[in-house]
Amino acid sequence: MKHIILSALIALLTTWSAAAQEVTGKVVNNNGEPLAFATVKVSTLPDSVVVVGGISREDGSFALQVKGERFPLLLQASMLGFTTVGQQINSTDGHILTLTEESIMLNEAVITGQKIPHKLVPGGLSTEIANTPLAKLPDIYSILRGVPMLEIEDEKVTVTGRGTPIIYLNDRRMTDPNQLKLIKPHLIDRIEVVTNPGAEYSSSVQSVLKIYTRREPGSGLSGMLYASAQYQLGSSGIGGNPNVDLNYRKDNWDFFTNLYFRRNNGVSNTPMVIMDGRTEDGNWLDKSSLHYAWKSNSFGVTIGTNYTDDRQSAGAKYALYGNSSSDYGLTDMLSQHDHQDPVRYLVERISKDKWNFTHRPSLYYLRRLGTWTAQIDADYYLDKGSHSTNHIREGHTDAYELRTLESTNGSSSSSIGSRLKVNGSLWGGQMTIGGEYTHTNNQYFAYNDKALRLPDLDSQYSEHLSALFFDYGHNIGENWNLSAGLRLEHLDSQYANKKGKIDGQSRSYTNLFPTLSLGGRLWGFNTQLSFRSNINRPNYWQLQPRYAFISRGQYSTGNPTLHSSIGYNTQLMINKEWFTLMLNDNYIIDDISQRTVRMPDLNKPGSYLPYTSLLESFNAKPYHALNAIVVISPTIGWWRPTLTAAVVKMIGYDIWHFDQLIKERKPFFQFALKNNFTLPKEITLSLNLNYITTGSYQNYDFIQPTLMTYAQITKQWLKSKQLTTSFSINNLLNKYQNTLMVKDRYTTLTNQQHMPTTFTFTATYRFNTTRDKYKGSGALDSVVGRMGN
Repeated sequence: MKHIILSALIALLTTWSAAAQEVTGKVVNNNGEPLAFATVKVSTLPDSVVVVGGISREDGSFALQVKGERFPLLLQASMLGFTTVGQQINSTDGHILTLTEESIMLNEAVITGQKIPHKLVPGGLSTEIANTPLAKLPDIYSILRGVPMLEIEDEKVTVTGRGTPIIYLNDRRMTDPNQLKLIKPHLIDRIEVVTNPGAEYSSSVQSVLKIYTRREPGSGLSGMLYASAQYQLGSSGIGGNPNVDLNYRKDNWDFFTNLYFRRNNGVSNTPMVIMDGRTEDGNWLDKSSLHYAWKSNSFGVTIGTNYTDDRQSAGAKYALYGNSSSDYGLTDMLSQHDHQDPVRYLVERISKDKWNFTHRPSLYYLRRLGTWTAQIDADYYLDKGSHSTNHIREGHTDAYELRTLESTNGSSSSSIGSRLKVNGSLWGGQMTIGGEYTHTNNQYFAYNDKALRLPDLDSQYSEHLSALFFDYGHNIGENWNLSAGLRLEHLDSQYANKKGKIDGQSRSYTNLFPTLSLGGRLWGFNTQLSFRSNINRPNYWQLQPRYAFISRGQYSTGNPTLHSSIGYNTQLMINKEWFTLMLNDNYIIDDISQRTVRMPDLNKPGSYLPYTSLLESFNAKPYHALNAIVVISPTIGWWRPTLTAAVVKMIGYDIWHFDQLIKERKPFFQFALKNNFTLPKEITLSLNLNYITTGSYQNYDFIQPTLMTYAQITKQWLKSKQLTTSFSINNLLNKYQNTLMVKDRYTTLTNQQHMPTTFTFTATYRFNTTRDKYKGSGALDSVVGRMGN
């Protein structure tokens, strides 16, 4: 396939030659207005060797001397904020190069007279960072907290209503989330949040975060030293995260490394858990309080090199990651069966994960062919084996006199993949084509205590996934753009245990995922209508028939019969100046949800364990999830507030609650106010509030409003501002974070969870300005993301 694509591209660009002299012309925008200081260059065909280059004058005109070359030649113009334009020329005079803005640009801000930092991009919204108060924040997470539709908790990034995004830096996929820390805030140009990605992205991708930075020239050694200290109220100690990032540049070569160590300590308190169960065999009521504490250690080592010139780029890197953790949980429960007197149970759970190591080498090669670019990535992932032990003690008192249970579980995984992407100009538009292939092999085991009389697990799951994708975008007139894409995915999987392959759990799927986006200016508003279909595949552990003990009255299991869920999302975005409105209809088939059912007696087919429930995943019936989001983000002097208001309503997600069929699901509202204040002495203050009302989603209800708060103060030091310190408080008011009621056919679970206040101090020192130009994007992230327990 690679040879066919490259041959086709070469055929498109192959021509014959003639003589040349001085090439003249003019660079203009879509309105015919001249563009000064645009970069203009002339290259030979078909090998795209640059002959001469220059910039356009104030009136947009240019004149380039071409000596010793024959026509046809390739004439190109580029400028920051505009798409690069190229055309084949056969003469010297009168060439007009029209540059199109990368997306719909917005008008001047009414409040400040400055350019409002929002514009529509295909499938999403772009926020300008350069020359705004956001650019003065100390780190990338502080900046992301000020971007509409993004939610940040510690270092976890999510998109409102669209889950965890995949992240790109200058169109290069970030395979290690730790790389976010390395981005220099003052170099960030813009950030795009894409909620309806195109066909080039995996069909399982719900959202994309794209960060674009300006490059600073330099050579020699550069780097960043980062350290953080974190303490959560009630935890056993202080966590920390030292990080060292170094890059050495020599001519066209970069040699880079990144080293980090992370230690986390945390607690979570659940003061109220009520399980109300009702079956024909009897009723039960369990009231519990839970205390949960954890410790974890992890490290990462990345080394790599890359070579980059005007025509090509190649690189290789290797990453080694390690992690271990231990958890402690204590449950104090009063259990009442039918109308008997309540009985107290204390359950202590200690879990330990041994050190686990993963290896990830990767390669890439990028080649420019005229206005076209081809890139191939190769990726390998090896998890040599995780191993967890669980020690459970149960009793009526803290002597734990009833029983002691021991269980173990673990897995090992390996995956290999490759990706080819080709993009460039065709018929006046931009086309992207490519393909992907991954092969994954996973092994699982789970051994339960014999006293539980539960089956053990010893299984193997392998998967082959191949995909082809196509995207094409073209301007329609001066103010509109149409882009369309199609993605074809084929998956083959095989499931086996000690007895051999199980055909009923081995499957084959072929899916088509179309995408469509139409954007332009309508009645003075920037308007975009987009459609995308996507898939959500269950993670590999969810497909394992593993039974696990949770508490005396509850167990959990996987579901080998789970189907992947398919979503069809239609989105309308309207924008004018500092106001943005988004309307979404997400129609979901076979959504993966969780429910509680009666726990079967696995040793007596057809019988059930009394007063006991089983937590399992299942595929829900098709339903619509409707949401509307309003974003208001003016700039008022030194204050830049961003208000986001959203409402979510489910239609068709019917649930049985005991003997009652509930069809009407109450909507819930979410309000987020992000405030950034630019103060004297290079000090920046951030205060964010997030409020969620009561309402319903899937089979659970928010029965109390939730308020989350975050505050941060930062300062830049030294004349060069190379040193930045910050102090932040998460959950500033130390309030309960959420109270949920989960409704099912046989049970009602009411849960109130509290995450104590967390304090974090960070210090970052950056020296020199060079940064590696590694452009590899990896090929396995959608697979690796499904390997979690």
